[in-house]
Amino acid sequence: MTSVSQVGKQMEWVLEERVCELVRETGCVKRLRKFSGADLVQMLVFGFQQHPHASLEDLASMAELRDVSVTDSAVDKRFTPACARLLHAMLEELTSMVDEAAQEVPIRLLRRRERGDPGRE
Repeated sequence: MTSVSQVGKQMEWVLEERVCELVRETGCVKRLRKFSGADLVQMLVFGFQQHPHASLEDLASMAELRDVSVTDSAVDKRFTPACARLLHAMLEELTSMVDEAAQEVPIRLLRRRERGDPGRE
């Protein structure tokens, strides 16, 4: 069974390392300046997670958490078809990871949870 810590490690790998491969595959970042692929994706994912209607300023502030200082217009310039392809690829990666984890949960644990049985196996 996949533990929460294992899923966390997988997510960290996707958001920090796998994203670099996907950036190259999708052509999202042509040359590394202020944003790495991980910076860009995490700024967008966590920025919109925190503020679903985040402004460009909100997103630029989120980038600051990764020590990336960018302007609102620099953020705006990242919204391209290549960025959409990258985000789609990231969604596929994360979805397959969650799907994989869900398949590994033993059915007896789910049934016990439905009954409200807090006992051990």
